[in-house]
Amino acid sequence: MPVLWTEDLYSEAPHFRQAARAHGLCHGWTQSVHDLQHNESQLSVARPQPRISMAELYDKAGSVQWLCHTLHAVLSEHHLEEICPPTPKMSDRELEVLKWSAAGKTAADVACILSLSQSTVNFHIRSVITKTNAANKAGAIAIAALRGWI
Repeated sequence: MPVLWTEDLYSEAPHFRQAARAHGLCHGWTQSVHDLQHNESQLSVARPQPRISMAELYDKAGSVQWLCHTLHAVLSEHHLEEICPPTPKMSDRELEVLKWSAAGKTAADVACILSLSQSTVNFHIRSVITKTNAANKAGAIAIAALRGWI
């Protein structure tokens, strides 16, 4: 939900309000967004005058939401590129084994589900661990979830 800037909003942190006003940012609102990878961001739009009415907020909310989601997607992708190495090439089978492993299935369960031998499933798991540079299967699953592969 958008948060309109009011005097009450800044009652516990008046120095933030003063700092914004010192730069001509007197009236505005802040919009939050988060995604399925647990990334969060906020976009604030502000101006010196006039005060933002509820009618204007409703009228422009869609545009601000679009802008917020677009910037969030770009910044999240940029941030992930900095903290995560380039995406390794994963085969469809490796991703499928990883998905079932993430669902809590054992190698024997995955072998039965995918009509593979247990040693083949373990081979794919070791391959995924190597490609993600994870310490173990749980780490590979966490990396895959963080990157949105599963």
